Amino acid sequence: MAGGVGALARIAGAMFALCVAAPASAAELRIDFSELAAIARQALGGASLRLHNVPASGLLDFSQGSYVSIGATQVPVSIPARTFPIAGGNYAYYVNDINSSGVVFEAVPGAVRLMLKFETGDPELVGRCRSGICAPVNALPRIEWSDASVAIDLAPVGIGDSLSLEAKTVKIGGVFTPSCAPGAALISGGICKSVLAKARQAIARLRGDLDGMLREQMNSPQVQGKIAGELKNRLVLGPAGTLKIRSVSVTDRAVTVSFCLACEG
Repeated sequence: MAGGVGALARIAGAMFALCVAAPASAAELRIDFSELAAIARQALGGASLRLHNVPASGLLDFSQGSYVSIGATQVPVSIPARTFPIAGGNYAYYVNDINSSGVVFEAVPGAVRLMLKFETGDPELVGRCRSGICAPVNALPRIEWSDASVAIDLAPVGIGDSLSLEAKTVKIGGVFTPSCAPGAALISGGICKSVLAKARQAIARLRGDLDGMLREQMNSPQVQGKIAGELKNRLVLGPAGTLKIRSVSVTDRAVTVSFCLACEG
């Protein structure tokens, strides 16, 4: 927290000096990514992610689906269920009630990395029969996701007269391990072992789906507007007014913003 306060103080001091010199003129300010990470930690430190797309098992199922949450803004994330055939049936794997437990921000070349960690205790993916001839429930391998994490690299961009952070890349971290239930019956256990290759293919598809869907939702107008608003609230210089962004340029080490405080037109 001290780093964030120090970064804001340095930026505020620089803006004050520029404002006194030429309040209606455009000026430039260089912000190192370590400083931007500290500001993002203050602005977006309450971000969270829930991953859950298991179909409802009955009429009274009030569990929430997947979403990205920033402050009071909650945006649904659609995770498709990709089916695969096994012995006359169609099956799919679903993400089961996985919730982030903390968020970390750090500077990386050209971006701020938002790292979401998840609850301890082996989050899992569960298989379900969708149609056709269905094998017993324990015939499908269970997939455990250990050391689960999601890393999102956020690059500065200008939105209107504000600064926002656009998702460049999303990386799903951790180890996915498919395994058959130790207590599975002889026939079910044989089916399970025979479909382990299908389970591994399902894992690869799920990683790609999550990467793409999370990047798309982070860059949605709703989330980008929320990020811009949170950053704008922290780039205000008292009576001098709000920092209004004119342009944004990025290198591996820093972002340079052209801005004005008392803008004309």
